[in-house]
Amino acid sequence: MEKLSGQFEAASEIVLHNFLAPSVADKLKAETKGIDIREYPAKPAIVPQELGEGNGWSLQGPSSKHRYLTLARSGETSTPTMQDVLTNLLPSEAFRAWLGVVSSLTPLAHRTEARRFRKGLDYTLANGEDRSGEARLDVWLGASWWADVPVGSDAEDALLEEGGWECYLASPEEDEDPAVFQSKHAKQAAEASNSTESNGANGKHADAEDDEAEGEEQEFELEINQEESDELTPSDFDSDSEDGEDDGPLLTQAVSFNKLLLVLRDPGVMKFVKYLGAGAGGSRWDVGGEWEIGMLEEDSEGEGEKGQAE
Repeated sequence: MEKLSGQFEAASEIVLHNFLAPSVADKLKAETKGIDIREYPAKPAIVPQELGEGNGWSLQGPSSKHRYLTLARSGETSTPTMQDVLTNLLPSEAFRAWLGVVSSLTPLAHRTEARRFRKGLDYTLANGEDRSGEARLDVWLGASWWADVPVGSDAEDALLEEGGWECYLASPEEDEDPAVFQSKHAKQAAEASNSTESNGANGKHADAEDDEAEGEEQEFELEINQEESDELTPSDFDSDSEDGEDDGPLLTQAVSFNKLLLVLRDPGVMKFVKYLGAGAGGSRWDVGGEWEIGMLEEDSEGEGEKGQAE
């Protein structure tokens, strides 16, 4: 626990593998895998918009911000193990105390949910956050059965290609739209285009969205240079710009199974869940939420509270 706490203090995020006991993880995998196999068509096909609704699961919107299914906290459900994690584990005093030890913070009020992102359908968009607000502790447990692969393997790297990854972004500049996330190459192309127009040239510039793209993708895709959009992965945003500024995300986490992600999110930091591709192995399943946090513990010399982590 001391080692985990030190890692979190240094990086403001940690990922814990095999968080749930094997017996619980096996039940969770069997439930989610059974649903995906039963509900998705045997052959590639367009996924119905209402797929998965019922049995405790309901659709969340509006689609201009996000679209995914959430699990009710009580009543009959097809995923009782996930409901148990949502209603018994996450709100428990034991889990709250454990979070306090690992993070050296004081978890207070929380907001949690269990989510299902259906392949070919669901996503969340990056929304602007209040920079004058308070820091939050994000806690998410991955439950995507098809993402149970060896740590550090090629299969783990390949998961990023399926979409459905969660991304944390630094606060946008005052003149930037928080709903628009562009890679370094897209930004350079846009700057070159603006420069050409200012010089009176007749060059053409790429649209942020392709008018001929499928209607579903136009609804949720973040605005990016169209030449890159078809094969966009987190690696497209990871490189540093030539002037020393980092245009990449703060953190990118692929779909996972039985991995607990803890992230200290500063005011203004945005996040989104990338659209899950229709060719993914199954749905993105997760359960978690955000905790309001108190001050750091007092140091051993009694110099007072340290304040919130940076």
